[in-house]
Amino acid sequence: MAIFDVLVPALRSHFPHLSFTDPSGKPPQITIPASHPDVGDVVLQDDDEEITAFLGHFTHRHFSNYDEIPTAEKEKIIAEDVLSFLDSLFSDRIVMWGSHRGMGGSHPIDSFSLLGLGRKKYVWSGPRNI
Repeated sequence: MAIFDVLVPALRSHFPHLSFTDPSGKPPQITIPASHPDVGDVVLQDDDEEITAFLGHFTHRHFSNYDEIPTAEKEKIIAEDVLSFLDSLFSDRIVMWGSHRGMGGSHPIDSFSLLGLGRKKYVWSGPRNI
């Protein structure tokens, strides 16, 4: 649970009003409840060398660092990357589409992706015409 040892306190500090579950399970996970039922929860999973973020009903992302630096520094960088991504997600700057059962994806709202063409789009707060 090494990355969570850094990430969980950082989440509490950076997002003081955010509720999420305590780490549990193998591999350890925390769940951030959905802000909209059509979007779904965000689940962060500590996979020892990376964090996997499952984004609602849509897709997932990996946060890792393969630089030749001390492990503690890697964990701090990964935690900062997750916090930065969550800042964008929670402020509706990340677009999501698809499903975990099929192809899905996400991208910053100010960029374009051919992969999501013709699909219903969502941001953290709910469905969005984009």
